[in-house]
Amino acid sequence: YRAALTWLAIVAVALLVVGGLYYGTGSNEPRKVPLKGKDGGVVIETTEPARGKLAAAPATFRWESVSGRNDYLFRVMARGEPKPLVERTVKDNFTELSPEERSSLTTGREYIWEIRARSKDGASIGSGRGFFEL
Repeated sequence: YRAALTWLAIVAVALLVVGGLYYGTGSNEPRKVPLKGKDGGVVIETTEPARGKLAAAPATFRWESVSGRNDYLFRVMARGEPKPLVERTVKDNFTELSPEERSSLTTGREYIWEIRARSKDGASIGSGRGFFEL
């Protein structure tokens, strides 16, 4: 009798743990909980271009969307240089570089690109950073 109760308790706990992972998703995918950065904002995952060495200057930059944002501040900088080569405000979770902007990215250099989600009052509510080398 005691062994059956122990086994039943173990199964119940396992079901609660598994159920907690899937709670509220409406699917079989685990619920994605946003990560928080040091500043308390959401950590934005950068998705394109991939990190690492690239054969050519990227044309498209993408990142995960942040709910509740008004816009994003997008920047591309050469590593070690404080002034951005590209800086603009965008509404969507992607942007395209112009041919002129792409030509400013030279082979043999490392680049950092940053994205910052901002609220209507301009406050930062999340940020992310990507890296690539040409």
